[in-house]
Amino acid sequence: MKKQDISIITRYLANELSEVEKESLLLRLDNEPNFKELFMKQYDLWVKTGVTKVATAEEKQKELDRIWYKIRQNKPKNIYLKFIRYAAVFILSLLLGGTGAYIILRETQYKQSGEILYVYSSGSRSISDITLPDGSKVKLNANTTIKYSQDEKRKVEIEGEATFEVVHDEKRPFFVDCDELVIVDVGTLFNVKARTEDEFVETILMEGVVDLHVENQKQVSMQPGQKAVFSKVDKKIELEFFDHQESLAWSQNRFYFKGVKLEKVLSQLADWYEVEVVWKNKALKNREIYYNASRGLSLQSTMELLDYLVEIKYEIKEQEGDIPTAIIIY
Repeated sequence: MKKQDISIITRYLANELSEVEKESLLLRLDNEPNFKELFMKQYDLWVKTGVTKVATAEEKQKELDRIWYKIRQNKPKNIYLKFIRYAAVFILSLLLGGTGAYIILRETQYKQSGEILYVYSSGSRSISDITLPDGSKVKLNANTTIKYSQDEKRKVEIEGEATFEVVHDEKRPFFVDCDELVIVDVGTLFNVKARTEDEFVETILMEGVVDLHVENQKQVSMQPGQKAVFSKVDKKIELEFFDHQESLAWSQNRFYFKGVKLEKVLSQLADWYEVEVVWKNKALKNREIYYNASRGLSLQSTMELLDYLVEIKYEIKEQEGDIPTAIIIY
């Protein structure tokens, strides 16, 4: 039965099932925990190995409508939750070597303290484009969540990284709250990276003007081409010019490292591919590397390219189902 289930799941990911077969699969996902677990393992393997199947716009919309209809049949019981939407769609990579995959964008809407709170979360190894209720456009990096509310002002809270293209509204400025740092904008294109585990919050300004606010400190204004680095430790903001290609490579679904230490490179690769890095040869950590390639490559292909560039010995550990779990550097 497991081989047959794997075959069904693989055909689903390749968009080769009939409408009746798809309906049967979705019902099993709802009612069979073991089948759901197997589906997620196969999905993860599908993404990591770079298998691709490009769907037409009509196929994308049909699949989105079908899954949305299915979710609506199982509405959550939380009375404060207005709706949850899971959109599983085919995407065509924007990059060379274009790898397609299923991505999941979770969109949730709450009513909180009299105002509506919109929550958007992107999945792992995916980039998601959304439009906020005010018309502003946001591109979410992988594993990013933003919370948006609007009343007398527009406010966003972020965990992760995103690019904002804000619609101008003189009466309602746009605030991005990064805990101790608040970014104020009235109509601009900028990028924010704010993850809980990082020591710094980074803001990059491409167009317009933004103001940075830290409690009990003088306001800092940014100009296009500048990067602001806020230290969570000493609460200081430093301005510098940024490398557009390096800083925004993620938005084009690329890895771009320019003279970066191998330790940092592998740390980012580990986050993207959701694996652990084990250093048997720590002397390699400080080796600098120049690397520019698609994030759509499989982990094996990425490591082969790194080996070609810096001559490293490595091993990829895998669990059942050929899913990578660790990179060992010798």
